[in-house]
Amino acid sequence: MNDIAEKYFEKAKEYFTKAYENSNISSEIKTYILETGGNKVPEGFEVSHKVPLYTKNIKDRKLLDISDNMELIPKELHRQMHMFCGNTYHLYNPSLFKY
Repeated sequence: MNDIAEKYFEKAKEYFTKAYENSNISSEIKTYILETGGNKVPEGFEVSHKVPLYTKNIKDRKLLDISDNMELIPKELHRQMHMFCGNTYHLYNPSLFKY
């Protein structure tokens, strides 16, 4: 690994350690995230946007696609949140965001 890659990996490791130290995920999942530099989502989990991307027009979606707006949650919970009567559906009803 070259110096630049090594520094990047250390920064990523530092970031993910800080981000997940107070989370409710298991130590095994935390280790997996750290070992993959945050580039892979553990099996059975999905990354959820706290404020869905569809609440912005296509041009502005990148404003929401940031780590502060993301969380790692179980896949089943994420799918339920986006169902017709899930909490994300009620908070951010897709019909209100037509572009």
